[in-house]
Amino acid sequence: MNAPDTSGTPGAAFDTAAESYDLFESLPAVPRLRRITRGLFLEAFPSGASLLELSCGTGSDALAMAAAGRRVLATDASPAMLREAERKWERAGRPAGVSFRELPFEHLSALGTARFDGAYSNMGGLNCLADLRPVFSSLHTLLNPGAHAVVVVMPDFSLWESAGFLLRGRIGRAFRRRNPSGVDARVGGGSVRTYYHSPASLAASAPGFRLVRLLGLNVFSPPPSSVRAAALGPLRGLLERLDDLAGTVPAVARLGDHYAAVLRRIP
Repeated sequence: MNAPDTSGTPGAAFDTAAESYDLFESLPAVPRLRRITRGLFLEAFPSGASLLELSCGTGSDALAMAAAGRRVLATDASPAMLREAERKWERAGRPAGVSFRELPFEHLSALGTARFDGAYSNMGGLNCLADLRPVFSSLHTLLNPGAHAVVVVMPDFSLWESAGFLLRGRIGRAFRRRNPSGVDARVGGGSVRTYYHSPASLAASAPGFRLVRLLGLNVFSPPPSSVRAAALGPLRGLLERLDDLAGTVPAVARLGDHYAAVLRRIP
């Protein structure tokens, strides 16, 4: 079967960033975020579960889930990202339980009669879409009844981001996430149109699922993209503990740089 044509799509933009993308993992706030989100995945998906990953990037989460006894079909729209993921898989000794496939969101129906025990998408991959309803419609078909989908999404307001812009006098940028037409985000040598989804709009886009848990990520602490997080010293730890305490409150969770939503497929 021919690979989907991804020219002119977010996948093509991410192709230009693939070789350097893992530099993101070295940023100060990223290990904590990975630890939290993978903890959510492990809670939602039992050992031995067959999982579908959307927008897998360079495969970091897929390899971690396989190492923890889950089976993962990791998909992405970017061929270059998938090549990096496969190289990473080879360097890890080709562990069983993980495979990769080029598959944009809009072509999930190509999976046909495949069925999964769960699905996940990390680090805002779904923010490449203006309308999430087709994805959740496909997931409702692909997931077994009662299965969970765990998605990490950037909301339409970020307390940290807006405060940062306001403090720098960039008022026009402080509420950019509220633009329903999206904003251009730089990725590698290009840009990707990015759309921000509140928890309420996410839930409304997934009528075949019930939202069972919401967790705010980086509400008070620096976001994963911050290169200066380490400069905060001990204050950063205090802000992260505040996140841990307040992030489970729905009104607070929606203010994070990201939030994690755990949804359960209903009949």
